[in-house]
Amino acid sequence: MRVRLCWRRESGNRNSECVRAYSATQLLAKIKNNDWIGSLEDKISREGSRGVTHMLFVQRDNEAIKYAALVPLSALVPIWIAQRDISTRLIQTGKPGRRKKNHAMNGHSSTLWLQDDCGGKEVADALWGYPGVSSLTDLPRLDQRSFLSQIWIAVSVYLLIAIIKKKLNLDVSFYTLLQILSFTIFEKMPLQQAFQENGTAFNTMENRNQLNPYDS
Repeated sequence: MRVRLCWRRESGNRNSECVRAYSATQLLAKIKNNDWIGSLEDKISREGSRGVTHMLFVQRDNEAIKYAALVPLSALVPIWIAQRDISTRLIQTGKPGRRKKNHAMNGHSSTLWLQDDCGGKEVADALWGYPGVSSLTDLPRLDQRSFLSQIWIAVSVYLLIAIIKKKLNLDVSFYTLLQILSFTIFEKMPLQQAFQENGTAFNTMENRNQLNPYDS
């Protein structure tokens, strides 16, 4: 999983109220040879080769988290295309007011939108309504400290499992690794032995059709 922060909202800025009507994040800093889709696909292919399955886009508002969108890596290009096409249609009708630039094509960088309350709500809806996209802020409400703790615990666990997988050169998925560790965490045995004894029991579990940020 990759975590990416959205554009910063600065308090005290004379446009601070205006910027709270928007939430977006840069997917790529620069497009190669004006090939928007190809550049995105190359980026996604590189991330996938590193075991990344999801992106987590986080919009902070001072100390609060306004949005936290967990997006499957495979959904990024279809969502970007949908937002681009919707933005083109809206601009042609004049709905976004003075906006003439496409939401998804921000200069020479591709952009993903989580919010636009100034005539571009349909653009953001293309993200939130896409199958497999989850809003972590819609989970049961917690106090801010607990919510932040859960996000960073999840990221920390993912990184620790990734380090173990790489250091031990284990040819198994993150999901299988977590399942085996959940059964052997209180047993004293080498991890390789745990996989030899338990690995086959979980082979059929990897094909379940469910959202799982630990799949590789």
